[in-house]
Amino acid sequence: MEKENVSQPEKKTKLTAYVLIAAIIAAIGGILFGFDTGVISGAILFIVKQWNLTHKQAELATSSVLIGAVLGALAGGAMGDRLGRRLSIIYATVLFLAGTLIVSIADGMTSFLIGRVLIGAAIGVASFMVPLYISELAPAHIRGSMVSLNQFAVTVGILVSYGVNYYYASTENWRAMFAVGAVPGLILLFGMIALPDSPRWLFSVGLREAAEKVLRKIRGTPEVTEELAEIDEAIRSESGGKVSDLLAPPVRLAMIIGVGLAILQQVTGVNTVIYYAPAIFKGAGLQSDTAAIAATTGIGVVNVLFTGVSLWLIDRVGRRPLLLWSVAGMTVALMVLGLGFALRGDEAEAGEGVWA
Repeated sequence: MEKENVSQPEKKTKLTAYVLIAAIIAAIGGILFGFDTGVISGAILFIVKQWNLTHKQAELATSSVLIGAVLGALAGGAMGDRLGRRLSIIYATVLFLAGTLIVSIADGMTSFLIGRVLIGAAIGVASFMVPLYISELAPAHIRGSMVSLNQFAVTVGILVSYGVNYYYASTENWRAMFAVGAVPGLILLFGMIALPDSPRWLFSVGLREAAEKVLRKIRGTPEVTEELAEIDEAIRSESGGKVSDLLAPPVRLAMIIGVGLAILQQVTGVNTVIYYAPAIFKGAGLQSDTAAIAATTGIGVVNVLFTGVSLWLIDRVGRRPLLLWSVAGMTVALMVLGLGFALRGDEAEAGEGVWA
């Protein structure tokens, strides 16, 4: 009897080609995030040379995107509820394209930083909205894998950016490196224009008929009454909440764990490796910019491969075991990286050849 209860919903909520295509298009937002994260690592080597930047200025040029990302992520929730997931992603993509244009033609640090902040705001909104949009389209039994498509797309974007950096390294054309990001941006823009909004958001704003129509289309069946009822029940259960409810005993532990994992994910130092990989390789002893950028590509390849492995395992092994094993591996890797620089001593600390 238990087997029938488990298998029956899976038949009603099968993965259709429409949902898969929609998820892949939306996940291009992750490619934009990954591309901008990775492209600065190679471009900054040549920006420093052209504009004679100090170390502090180079760090500001690299990290300024995070200022916009914070603002975009903070605005993403209200934006998604008011405008819908689809329209929010479209606006974020337009903002990304505008920022990319400004960065590509920047004639100094001021315009460059403005463009970087705009790009950051765009990817901040997209990083919030894309997984939400995919989750609201995906069948429940494979939602974990489908949402993880966004993270896989982020790693693909990083790898692509490393390839672009290597391609233009010989000419030191950092403007072209950034400009290439407009290609996935335009694909995402026109793709999202062709896609519908999520049935859950449509239902939440009172557009029940539109929600039912979209649900029938993405599920490939007219029998969606049960899923509509589940959406209605979920929305009703979530309404009327207050910020203070987050500290209530039933959800307090879950909130602490969720916020703690988000913080730990960022403070491990892995983002520093992504942002400064070529500089790290130069500090480790590689002489030319091209060689350092080429070596960086290996990081991107490994990143994509193991994200693909996690996509395959996440609904089979579970989230917690994967998290524990990955954190353990990351800890060991970062310790080895730190040990390597510690053994180099003053030569590595001075960093004389990193930006030269």
